Amino acid sequence: MNLNSLQFLQPDDLMPLVIVMLFDLMDRKFQPTKQIVCDEVEVEPMEEVLQVQLCLCRFRTKLAASLARCRIKHNLLTIADTLPECVRRKQERAQTLPIYAWVNTLKSSVQNVCEVLWSEGFSEVDAHTLLEGKTFCRDTHCPDVLIFPSHTKRLLVDTHLVQDYTLNIQDKSRSLAACALRPLLLQDCDVMMVGSFSALTVAHVAVLAVGSSARVTLCGVAPDHEHTVALQRQLLIPENFVQLNEWDSRMQKVRLVLLMPRCSCSALNNPVDHIVNEDGDTSLLRGLSQGSVSADKLDSLTSKQRRDLSHALSFPRVHSVVYCTCSENTEENEQLVERALKNFLSPSVFSSLFRLIPLKLEGCCSETVFKLEANDFSNGCFLCVLAREVSTYTHTHTHTHTHTHTVQNLKQQDQESDCTLGAVKEAAP
Repeated sequence: MNLNSLQFLQPDDLMPLVIVMLFDLMDRKFQPTKQIVCDEVEVEPMEEVLQVQLCLCRFRTKLAASLARCRIKHNLLTIADTLPECVRRKQERAQTLPIYAWVNTLKSSVQNVCEVLWSEGFSEVDAHTLLEGKTFCRDTHCPDVLIFPSHTKRLLVDTHLVQDYTLNIQDKSRSLAACALRPLLLQDCDVMMVGSFSALTVAHVAVLAVGSSARVTLCGVAPDHEHTVALQRQLLIPENFVQLNEWDSRMQKVRLVLLMPRCSCSALNNPVDHIVNEDGDTSLLRGLSQGSVSADKLDSLTSKQRRDLSHALSFPRVHSVVYCTCSENTEENEQLVERALKNFLSPSVFSSLFRLIPLKLEGCCSETVFKLEANDFSNGCFLCVLAREVSTYTHTHTHTHTHTHTVQNLKQQDQESDCTLGAVKEAAP
């Protein structure tokens, strides 16, 4: 639909707001917006929102006529038909996706949560394919995740389990990344989170880290950011990740990096929810509404992903890097990881190279790459773990003698480093 008639009224940076509000007003048949009440206090709309709403209402007749001409010209029955078929199919699938929720094990156990659900009329089934009515089942990959039918979301939100954050509704891809960290955690060491994620994702990682007395470090986060409410043991680093180096005092205890970069969201049935809730890239919306992002945008994303992954591998004290995207593009997944491993050069004789190791997720036997395709029961994602190899290295002294040492022998020289490298040996097959 042509919105040029509004452009002289609104600056270009308000046009996305114009589009969203136009669809909202059309869905409500241009009825007045209900007053928003928060904590029994009426919240006034932003000035920009009021300005756009007034303009749209003033041009209501012309907009309706323009839309009618567009639908006749392209033989479209509904507004949704303006979207590509692949986008419409994903939208339809998103409406019936099961609800995934992880249990905050600091507040309750999974078994106790199940018992509460039973007392509230829910019954447990053996598989997600059997979900109907007031039922739930346990996830096959994440032991702390429960699955519910899509229509039970309103019922769950009204339960005290969700209201007191004992049960946290979140997409499975985020929970998979958190659970992949669990077997890699080291006692009293730092886990660094880099990329695009929500406070819920931070909280899930923090809950799992408590068992190892580990601290979660957030990179590129301001002290007043919403992520700070999720943690007690935390370290906030406002600088960009690539600005940090191995000599930074804040990096000395970091042994594990969780990299969840902004990606094309091509493996998601509902990319808008992910972009809004997980601090995603809003500039993707235009491309996603047309079925795929542009080649230039994809190049920009992969360039930053490759830079961040390579930088994560460059820290000698880091023993593992968990890499996770919500993309189905091999350029952001397998090809990018393979290239990063190929180009990685060990910065020190005391540091060994990285390799992919099998993920210790339930249901994953010896897979070094976990790839979940979008389907009727879940969104898609890509997940892998890059771990430092446990191998021999050669050190040449000023004399002509050459001595071969194993990584395990570093304990005598650097107890801290041995703690890190020993954990990798345990994680590696």
